[in-house]
Amino acid sequence: MSNSNNRPESAVDRAVRHHSEAVREERTQLANDERIAQGLTPKHCGVEASTNRWGDWECVKCGADF
Repeated sequence: MSNSNNRPESAVDRAVRHHSEAVREERTQLANDERIAQGLTPKHCGVEASTNRWGDWECVKCGADF
């Protein structure tokens, strides 16, 4: 992936980006666990998810299963 200056992404930039993504995913999972415990539907991409035919949660916006 390149940054806005069209330079290759450095190892440090890549590590920071991966860490940020992991933290965001962990926070989302914790928030969704709390929502499920309250009987609410989990969220992904800022919208409520639905279940697919296999019973997995699926984002109605991007289609990701989680």
